[in-house]
Amino acid sequence: MQDHRDALLNIKKQLESRQKTPSVPPAVSKELNAMEFELRNVIAKLKQEEENSSSFTEMIDNVTPMEHDTVLLKEEGLTREQSEARRRAAEKEPYKEKLALSLEKIVYLDPSAVTGYKKPGIQHGVFMKVKNGEYSIRDYIDLHNRTLDQARLDVDQFISRSFERGYRFVIIIHGKGEFTKPRALLKSFVFHWLKQAEPVLAFHHAMPYHGGPGAIYVLLKKNEQMKLDTRERMS
Repeated sequence: MQDHRDALLNIKKQLESRQKTPSVPPAVSKELNAMEFELRNVIAKLKQEEENSSSFTEMIDNVTPMEHDTVLLKEEGLTREQSEARRRAAEKEPYKEKLALSLEKIVYLDPSAVTGYKKPGIQHGVFMKVKNGEYSIRDYIDLHNRTLDQARLDVDQFISRSFERGYRFVIIIHGKGEFTKPRALLKSFVFHWLKQAEPVLAFHHAMPYHGGPGAIYVLLKKNEQMKLDTRERMS
């Protein structure tokens, strides 16, 4: 427990010192996002372990979240100008659907259901790590207030780009859908789509501190570049 506290205080001090700077250089924005995400994880775990501890509440009350609603990403090996040019070019071209996610043959889940799925060949130990959220989360997407068609395209784009970037573990926030008609509409379709997505190896609804039944962890396979890098390291 003391290790958690020390880590929390160290990250808190670094974030507070960074946030006092009027403008954050682009080169450190990715670092700040990672620090913030780590801080949120530590806070969430400590809240569960010390719900009745007033000292813990006092320790985190003065932490101000950074004003980012997405994780900032920069492709490795590119200069800032090259990365920005590629992003602008991608925004001008309509995204072409890659996974062909369907809207048919859906099995509706209960809004509070916590369940998962793994493709054949995935080891039980790996699946348990997915279930418990033990891998490092590289990116996320929030589907709240999206129509079914919009969410389908968003999931398709998110999974495809995460795979291309080499992200192995991501999270999709879909909500429980307690008041939709039918209930758990989007949640059920996300579960359905992830079964169809070729890059997906396994997935499971998240731990309580990451959204519980309203969010889902996704484990992706290695892309070709990652496989090549692994072979080179082992040769």
